[in-house]
Amino acid sequence: MKPTMSGSEPQPPWVLHASINPSDEPYWLTEEGKTWLKTVFLPFYDNLTDQAQLAYCTRWNAPPAWFTLFLHPELDEAFADADEEETGRRVEPLNYRKIFGVSA
Repeated sequence: MKPTMSGSEPQPPWVLHASINPSDEPYWLTEEGKTWLKTVFLPFYDNLTDQAQLAYCTRWNAPPAWFTLFLHPELDEAFADADEEETGRRVEPLNYRKIFGVSA
């Protein structure tokens, strides 16, 4: 499925590929997927205020995993820190830029 726009905003990744968990690596690590994220979705999303990001994720019915990933990436860092403290092992926190292989 080719990523599309809906009105003036791009459809989010969880709509384009509803069966893909955010930490999965299929389409989003291909050149086409990374290019779309880098040139369409992330420039749009990163320019939204926190409130607008919340509204966007709510409007597009973000599943919990995507909602947390895009609205509260700091939670993953906190969970990783707590896990390391408890188990002595460091689990790499989710970071949508790392997962999708793009940078700002």
